[in-house]
Amino acid sequence: MFRVFILASSSRLLFCRMFQQSILPSSSCQLPVIAVCGATGTGKSKLAISLANVFNGEVINFDALQLYRGLTIATNKVSPAECLGIPHHLIDIFHPENGQKYDVHAYRDICLPVIENVRNAKKKLAILAGGTHYYLEAVLWKDFLASKYTVSDTRDKIKREISFDDPKQCYDLLYKLRPNLAAHLHPNNVRKVKRALLDVLSESEGESTDENTKKDVPNRSVIPRYPGQSLILWLDCASDVLNTHLNKRVDMMLESGLISELDSFLKEAKLASMSSTSKCIEAEITDNCDDNKQIRVEKLRNMFSEDLETVSDPSVRRGVLQSIGFKEFSDYLALLPNERDSPEAKVLLNQAAENVKSSTRQYARRQVSRFIF
Repeated sequence: MFRVFILASSSRLLFCRMFQQSILPSSSCQLPVIAVCGATGTGKSKLAISLANVFNGEVINFDALQLYRGLTIATNKVSPAECLGIPHHLIDIFHPENGQKYDVHAYRDICLPVIENVRNAKKKLAILAGGTHYYLEAVLWKDFLASKYTVSDTRDKIKREISFDDPKQCYDLLYKLRPNLAAHLHPNNVRKVKRALLDVLSESEGESTDENTKKDVPNRSVIPRYPGQSLILWLDCASDVLNTHLNKRVDMMLESGLISELDSFLKEAKLASMSSTSKCIEAEITDNCDDNKQIRVEKLRNMFSEDLETVSDPSVRRGVLQSIGFKEFSDYLALLPNERDSPEAKVLLNQAAENVKSSTRQYARRQVSRFIF
């Protein structure tokens, strides 16, 4: 059994005091696992830290993007001062430049030992906090692999085994497998061709699986890993209040240096040819800089429009680049430094900021609608 509480954001401190004596078991009982969930901007990290302070716990991250180093502002990581000395796990543990294959199942494999170490070795409360809820499902339910995410797992396996670097080969293979489907797609529409090919290959992979596995596959996990020892807290917030807060947070991110952070990340990820430090500068191209600007914009747009499930990829680190902030600012990020002071650039920046606010609000709504517990 799981115990689920819907908790208003304004009740966090009151909750800590009310449950200080009642939630923790006696010394002879197993410490529970607490998960703090909620839409972005509802204060999950603050509550997790408060709980850890009151109940002698440690915080374990289950936000997919916060696993990677960098983008501290863009991914809203807690600062050392905000941590209040509480140990945090699974934040900044991978470098996106490594191209390390990392998916939900790999997350589960690395998270479970951390939970056991906190609970059993340290005898402290394990408090999971984050916004990637299917990561949490993989940790708290034993039958996650048999759930609907098996399809995603198959797609990940296919992507590891097949090279998608050659668009022509992708289209030719799709045409060979599904000519009618390929006929409706333009060979140069790389994103749709890859997605269609992945769907076809996933179906083919599924056809060879055991029939018993294919039948009655549940669309969610049902067997808890810690029966009777799990507490899930969902932070709720009125939509108008949350939307106002999210809009202000975007403004604060810009004031804190979001653009510089995005520029630096692109440069450090060896994607400089697509950023404001592009080869256009190195070659001192000036006569046709407008043409090159358009090329840079298109490269960034194409890179950010990749629609794959994984957080990381050896060639373009698609998942990290899909974080809110990159694709919305792509046109502005493609500008050279001397182009960013123009009136047109300021219009681009303001429009990008509004787009980020809109995307963040939409993301918050999706998190609420997709919460499955």
